[in-house]
Amino acid sequence: MLRIRTFRLVVLASWVLMLTVFFRPFLWEPTDPRVLKLLEFDGYHAVLNLYKPGLITIFSTIPFWLSMIAVTGIFFFQRWSRHFFLALNVFTLATTFLFGIRIATPIDALLSSTVDLINGAILALVFLTPLKENFACTPLKHHGSNGDTSKTHPIENDSATRP
Repeated sequence: MLRIRTFRLVVLASWVLMLTVFFRPFLWEPTDPRVLKLLEFDGYHAVLNLYKPGLITIFSTIPFWLSMIAVTGIFFFQRWSRHFFLALNVFTLATTFLFGIRIATPIDALLSSTVDLINGAILALVFLTPLKENFACTPLKHHGSNGDTSKTHPIENDSATRP
């Protein structure tokens, strides 16, 4: 159970940091005129201008909320969540080339980099470690043809797989 609990803490950290990164601009804006002038160059030479109406929704807001759903699914070991989370991360990486030069404050860069590292660790854990077996079935008990409920989800049998 310690392995599952630790994994869930990592997933929870990702969830909280993603929320922080998304809502941070609403909580604090720099007031130094030189910093504000520099931040105006965010998106310079972009193929797609995120600040046009509609594009920020398609390329920022919707993927953010879908990522929150995927991370919640990963927290509860839902089968669909790990592939969905992988697809969203690939989408994010693929679209970064469309947004030109990115300018960020140090706190934004720190938070975003931390989220990316944690999300990479989550992807590695859910695809490349024994944790992947926890995504093989739903967390509900499985009933055999004779009503046997002895087969349970791997999370419930975690103590049996410990060395």
